Amino acid sequence: MFAKVPFTISRCQMLELIGKFVEDAILPRADVRLNRYEDLKNLTIAVPRGVNMSERFDRDASLRKVETKDYEQNARLLKFSRVDAALGVLDSMLLNVLKVGMKLTEIGTPLILSRHQVWVICVPGALSERQIEDIKQATRALREDGTIARIIGRYLNKLKSQKSPSVGG
Repeated sequence: MFAKVPFTISRCQMLELIGKFVEDAILPRADVRLNRYEDLKNLTIAVPRGVNMSERFDRDASLRKVETKDYEQNARLLKFSRVDAALGVLDSMLLNVLKVGMKLTEIGTPLILSRHQVWVICVPGALSERQIEDIKQATRALREDGTIARIIGRYLNKLKSQKSPSVGG
């Protein structure tokens, strides 16, 4: 399952929506206010190696970006105030913040760069038409009966129970 972004569109066959959106965001420490893109100036931002979220952000040489190995390292850098903010998929960043022992009250309101629907995908030519149709039907059934939402909810419910008012709904 992946978001429908230029990388996946160019390399994958989009099969079926799962009914979930992901948000690409900049997640700041609690003492950092991000209301608009221009607020990123003069901040140090952790960016996982190989992650591209926004053409504007990716090409912006005026920003101070620190390359990291992954989201967990981003969270550790935030925890110990080595960076002001971190770039990534919001749900994943929030889970990693909790994983490294931060409380959600220690982070600020994220600046959302983009929002994408999540799709079940496959490599073109990898599956027969019958297999593709079976996957589409199964995905639709799981989405429509709420199974996908329940599975995602199991992982994200701990976020909802700990969210500070600044992290959103």
